[in-house]
Amino acid sequence: MPRHKKVTKQDISKIERWLAEDYQARQNDGRACWEKGKDIICKWGVYEENNSYSVKRFIRFKDGGSTWQRLKKPFYREFLQSKRELDNLATYLNGLDPAEVKAGIKYKLKESYIPRTHILNFCRTIKANFLNDDKKDIENRLNSFINYGLNWFQDQKTPKVNEWKKFEKRWGQCLLNYSNDIKDSERIFPKGELRSKNTIVRVIWLMNQFMEYLHEQYPNKYPPTRFSPISNSQFRSLEKLRKAHNLVKKRGHISEEHWLTIRDRIREDEHLKIVELCYEFGLRRSEALALSVNENMYIDNLYIKQQVKSLDYTEEPPRKILKPTKTGEPRRISYAVSINNLSTREIENIIRTAQPISPNQLTKKWRKLQNELGFEYDIHDCRHSFARYIVQELDLKQAMEYLGHLSIQTTNGYIQSKDELSVEKYTPNHLEEVA
Repeated sequence: MPRHKKVTKQDISKIERWLAEDYQARQNDGRACWEKGKDIICKWGVYEENNSYSVKRFIRFKDGGSTWQRLKKPFYREFLQSKRELDNLATYLNGLDPAEVKAGIKYKLKESYIPRTHILNFCRTIKANFLNDDKKDIENRLNSFINYGLNWFQDQKTPKVNEWKKFEKRWGQCLLNYSNDIKDSERIFPKGELRSKNTIVRVIWLMNQFMEYLHEQYPNKYPPTRFSPISNSQFRSLEKLRKAHNLVKKRGHISEEHWLTIRDRIREDEHLKIVELCYEFGLRRSEALALSVNENMYIDNLYIKQQVKSLDYTEEPPRKILKPTKTGEPRRISYAVSINNLSTREIENIIRTAQPISPNQLTKKWRKLQNELGFEYDIHDCRHSFARYIVQELDLKQAMEYLGHLSIQTTNGYIQSKDELSVEKYTPNHLEEVA
């Protein structure tokens, strides 16, 4: 299908002049005319008739009777086969901007005190910065920011953005959702629903990014604003409540039998094979993805100094975009502590042959494999398995160094008893077995 003409301001001006002339002609001829404040005038819309489209609106007169006002086809003959351009034409005739309308539909925006084009441009900027992450994940984050952040502030009925700071602490209470004095009209989530810290932090981060964007683009209109609605102690209270309600998944270790099954499968996959190093050396997924033979392999140790943030797919092969480790501190892990005694040749082969992939995409492939095998392990359970193994072999200080932990409390969360005792209740029949 050939490229169709796009609607321009000149097209709209021509149509608006004709509409004014048509209205005047109706008055001169004594035909029915409509008044905006008196009669019910529907919005312009696109209607399909006899395998073609028409642009028209319905009008109901207050004194009785009704009619359709149809736009003459010469005004949109060049758009006739392009439904999208006709929709844009109707949108312009209704006094709206198609970009703003699409932003509202796509991101479920409520009536906005901020022009929707600002929001749409911000969303485009964010997606450009997260070019290498999964598109659906980015869309979900942006929708959360709009639903749980932007729309909430606009519900407070204040037209001035610089007044939003007054509602900061109240917004934080509604995000946490465990306070008893939250009004139903203020609720972001259903009563009793507790979202994770990560979800809330992402919403606050995007809200701050948006306020920063507004100030940079329109400094005279929007003041610099930064939100910090929730304290660390409030987040700790949230996590305690989530654990009490069994909303936090308990980390486990991978049994040796299950690991052998998993290992055989991931060695066949050009992306998943890197997970073997997560299990053998307790690496985080992004740390394993950042490994290279030249930079990270030493004579007797792996040198962990960076992790993958994302991939730049504009280059071939995709270029790894790196950032410091989670703690910001590098660490060395001796080859000797490998759970299954991997040789340096095996480690080198895994690093050289594993193909680049973003951390999120790696997790998706891992979950798909777990579903196929009937297991429920996370990639991070590989790190827990290594931690459980290493504390049996080394002293706690050395285990902390290999895991890259700065505090013993963090390491304590990884340690589990190696002895798994039965949960079967005792009965007198067991006396004979013990004897």
